[in-house]
Amino acid sequence: MATIHQAIPFIEKEGKYWGEPADATTAIQEVERLRKEGASFMVIAWPAFWWLEYYKEMHQHLRLNFSCLLENKNLVLFDLRQQLTERSSFPTIYSN
Repeated sequence: MATIHQAIPFIEKEGKYWGEPADATTAIQEVERLRKEGASFMVIAWPAFWWLEYYKEMHQHLRLNFSCLLENKNLVLFDLRQQLTERSSFPTIYSN
């Protein structure tokens, strides 16, 4: 039986897209809020890859604190279910 996941906009208010974060600090706070509310994964699709450069501190926060399960030219997938206690020793899956 497949697990069903609900997509949550980033950032969101009452389940609806609420616009871009004002800055990287706000983006990190939103990641942490959603994680504490039960978000399991953060998926960044290629149209939003610019966020990883624009919100550099958020990108760094994700890389340092969560396993990157998949990274390719179409998307980047972070596992938010468990914070890493040290730099990731989990492999990242790269595919074309």
